[in-house]
Amino acid sequence: MPLFLRHRASQLSEIMDQSDCDPDKLFRTYGQFKYINQLTSQWRRVYCRILRPAMCKEKRHYQLLDIGCGGGDITFALLKWAEEDQLSLKITGIDTDPRALDFLAQIHDHKGIQFLGTSLNDLYEADEQFDFIISNHLVHHLSSTAFNEIMAKCEKMVRMQVIFNDIERSDIAWLGFRCFAPLLFYRSYIVIDGLRSIRRSYSKAEAEKSVRKNWMIKRYFPYRLLFIYEKGL
Repeated sequence: MPLFLRHRASQLSEIMDQSDCDPDKLFRTYGQFKYINQLTSQWRRVYCRILRPAMCKEKRHYQLLDIGCGGGDITFALLKWAEEDQLSLKITGIDTDPRALDFLAQIHDHKGIQFLGTSLNDLYEADEQFDFIISNHLVHHLSSTAFNEIMAKCEKMVRMQVIFNDIERSDIAWLGFRCFAPLLFYRSYIVIDGLRSIRRSYSKAEAEKSVRKNWMIKRYFPYRLLFIYEKGL
């Protein structure tokens, strides 16, 4: 349990979410997401331990939804890994920030991926269904009410698994990021927003109290929490 960061700072906001933030720094932030996620988010591990085994059970076409896809680095990585394993996967990435779609428009190879400037609620109202629903760094942005609503909608929209991957709030995580991130990431919002993200995130105990019935929490190193729902459990 954190000592200095004992309480979740849900009132904080991140600069990149502000409509008037510097566009050059914002696009540089989207570009640097790839490297921070490779260092911390553990999506390769999630893919190998959870997603790939689920898709190998039967050879068919799978559909995955990435909520709040941002710069698309995780979306592209998941498709690449699936193709290397000769798995048929189509991914839909959604983001309500039009600037994310502008950034993604600069990346020309979208084969196998559909990026949409829409919300989860829009897809829910349209009765869309997906085998997998994922998000990265979405949960800490949400109020308790909004988080509960998203979990409920995903439960109805998913055929197999929901995986929300987020930061676990920790004094050590905050101090470590504060010391080392400025050496690697500059002229972007990675450092200042990353520190705020850690303060906004859940501890494991808080996460376990916040999720709906039949959701489980897994802890991954370094300071990651997976919020997992499996259909039928």
